[in-house]
Amino acid sequence: MAEIKVRNDAGSEFCFSTVEEFAAAIRSGSVTAAWEVFHAAAQRWLPVTRHPAFISRRSSATAGGGGV
Repeated sequence: MAEIKVRNDAGSEFCFSTVEEFAAAIRSGSVTAAWEVFHAAAQRWLPVTRHPAFISRRSSATAGGGGV
């Protein structure tokens, strides 16, 4: 499985080994909508809000499925 590479708004880069680890960082608020995720196939940075793990977390929070 490929790493998930992210970058915060200050430009610091971080890698998550698994989707579960990345999802936990989203749940905890460590990764916010201001971050970017590297799309390896496109070879470019995209808003983290387009990543399925972020979308899933936002959807479950909106539906009342998860408070931080």
